[in-house]
Amino acid sequence: MNLLWLLLMLVDQIIPPPLLSSNSLIVRCFDHISAKYHGLQAIGVLYLSYAAFTMFSPMSKTAYQDALDYLYSHIDYSIERSYRYSAEVFELQRVIDLLGTLGDPHAQIKAFHIAGTKGKGSVSALIASVLQEAGFKTGLYTSPHLSRLNERIMINGEPITDKDFVELVEVVKPSVESIPGLTVFEILTAMAFTYFAEQGVEYAAVEVGLGGRLDATNVL
Repeated sequence: MNLLWLLLMLVDQIIPPPLLSSNSLIVRCFDHISAKYHGLQAIGVLYLSYAAFTMFSPMSKTAYQDALDYLYSHIDYSIERSYRYSAEVFELQRVIDLLGTLGDPHAQIKAFHIAGTKGKGSVSALIASVLQEAGFKTGLYTSPHLSRLNERIMINGEPITDKDFVELVEVVKPSVESIPGLTVFEILTAMAFTYFAEQGVEYAAVEVGLGGRLDATNVL
């Protein structure tokens, strides 16, 4: 039993903490294995179970975290407050150029562009819900997120998957690296439009970010 716990502690250094909660798959597997097997046999079964778990996992947590790290390596004006609202900082041409290198995906979808002081996110969600109920394949782009960044880009009420998010970052990366000064929101906006176009979205509800005439969503 002590050897099993030692192995589980080693696994803990590899698997992200959320997967090792008291109700997690790996812990439940441990409980089952420790009750049925003993000694070296139990260690072997646990090791093979872990190997299968990692082999058939739908998305490497490392790949997803790398994608997030790449995105957040760019400046985020939703956090950085030492800026002056001007064309020197919020330069719409950057987004136009970025989307141009990606084939102008925003021009391939019909969009409801939601701006205002309060209630933008709620109105965006309501519009997306109505469109979806009407039978349209509907995208929703909002900010900020509540739990995971994936929530900002949704289709028919489902957030973009980790796998699609990682692939999308790889798609836009060459274009992003060719245009200096892009912000997190500008890149995410381009990613959302690209994803919606790739997935055949018919309508999208798009919430502005910081707002104003130089907001990245004003390419619509």
